Amino acid sequence: MRRCLLVVLLGAASVAARASPAQQTYAASQSAPPLTHADSLSALHALDDRVRANREDAEAWHARGVLAWQLSNAERRAGFMRRLANDSLLALADSSLRLAVRYAPGSAGYLVDQGRFDLTSNSAAVRSRAASLFEKSAAEARRAGDRVTLARALDELGMTWWRRYDDLANRTIYSHVSKALHDRSFLKDPRSIAYYIDNQAIRAASQDWSGQEEYLRAQDDFTDALAADPANPGALRHMYMLLADRQRWAELEEVSRNRIARDSTDAWAWLAHGLAGVSGANNAVSFNTDLLGPVTVSGPGAGRVETAYALLSDIIAMHAARNQVAADA
Repeated sequence: MRRCLLVVLLGAASVAARASPAQQTYAASQSAPPLTHADSLSALHALDDRVRANREDAEAWHARGVLAWQLSNAERRAGFMRRLANDSLLALADSSLRLAVRYAPGSAGYLVDQGRFDLTSNSAAVRSRAASLFEKSAAEARRAGDRVTLARALDELGMTWWRRYDDLANRTIYSHVSKALHDRSFLKDPRSIAYYIDNQAIRAASQDWSGQEEYLRAQDDFTDALAADPANPGALRHMYMLLADRQRWAELEEVSRNRIARDSTDAWAWLAHGLAGVSGANNAVSFNTDLLGPVTVSGPGAGRVETAYALLSDIIAMHAARNQVAADA
């Protein structure tokens, strides 16, 4: 039976060694314990004083922008194209990150952070600027010999191609749009479910598929990112994701085995290695938890169509229950 795969892959950048102010700020944000809201506001006021004293202090502008970004909850969403964010802090983060780049135009780390911030925007025009920022960051990092930031930039570039691939690849898969929340006609037709599942297998086995160019561009960027910094956690997870999507299990096993040989404590590498080894009638489901980290559950399956039917039924039932709770509130 085909493997059942659900991997929650979180984008992340590597914790940099001391090499530049941008890397120092990034490393601190990843390793330091979270500040209370009052501490964060005090730090923000202190940075305000620094930029007033020296308008061209790029490091202070960058730190101010990153802190305002974290406080703004820019990534929190309440639905499609609707985010729960503090607009004042978003504006502060935007202007600060841009000024940091203006006063330190050669800082690859500042360019990466500005691009990542732009990706949180609801505006497609703003999000579209991120790719050019990542390209410029990669060029600056190569010029400076900054392999850590180069890996971050290339990983982000790879994800821009991956998102395009994901949109194009899914166009070849059968889809059904329910006219009403309680319309279960799709689930009552086993042939529809079998067609949906078989199309995924056909897409994975095809020698020429929609989104092929975008997929290969993403692979090249992830590969280059890992060549620059083999320990970059985001690039590693994204490479696992890329290989699993096309059911390249032998390659996934090799990549994860090599990573385990470098660092036997890497939980994500063990997870990928476990998924690559699932075969026959067995299924495996992998997910990430706040308490335990990555978790994989495996065992014999009931059958391809039967498993898909049960999963889709549960998902629709949970969606219906959630909407009902919201309607009653």
